[in-house]
Formats: sequence, C-alpha cells, structure tokens
Amino acid sequence: MGVWAIAGAAAVAVLVNLPMGYWRRQVKKFSWQWFLAIHLPIPAIFAMRQGMELSFAYIPLFFASSVVGQLAGSYLCGYWPRVRRTDAAAKRRRAQ
Repeated sequence: MGVWAIAGAAAVAVLVNLPMGYWRRQVKKFSWQWFLAIHLPIPAIFAMRQGMELSFAYIPLFFASSVVGQLAGSYLCGYWPRVRRTDAAAKRRRAQ
C-alpha cells in the first residue's frame, strides 16, 4: 500500500469526523447524542481500513486523524456563527 493511499485514507477519516465534531459541540456533554457523535464514524473507518487491507499498525494514525476531525469540526461550530454575525453586521453598516 502506497504512502499516498494511506494519507488519503487518513484524510477521509478527518473528513468523516468533521460533521460529527460539529454536531458533538451542539449537544449536551456525555448525553447519548454526544456518544453517538463520537462513535458513529468508527465502523466506517474500520470498514475502510479492512477494505484497504491495512494492518493493525495503522490504527493509531486513524485514531489521531479522527481526533483531529472531531476537534476541527468542534472549532468550526464555534467559528462559523461568529463569521455569519460579523457578515450580517457589515451588511447592515453598508446599508445605512
């Protein structure tokens, strides 16, 4: 398996976890939705790893990629509303 294929699979793990991190930030911590947001991508990433016939040695890479995706999605959940508010305020100022 080539390095680019493994890097692409890690990028897919990040992308799969982005919306889950976004959702996780919006629900109560330790609720069933919170646990679902964390654990729902695991079967998809497992199936991808099995489909590519990667060994257990790559599990830490995919775990780290999943954490990065969750954290990035959580950050975007807090960042995008600020951008929208700022854009709306700028439009109001221009209209006046």
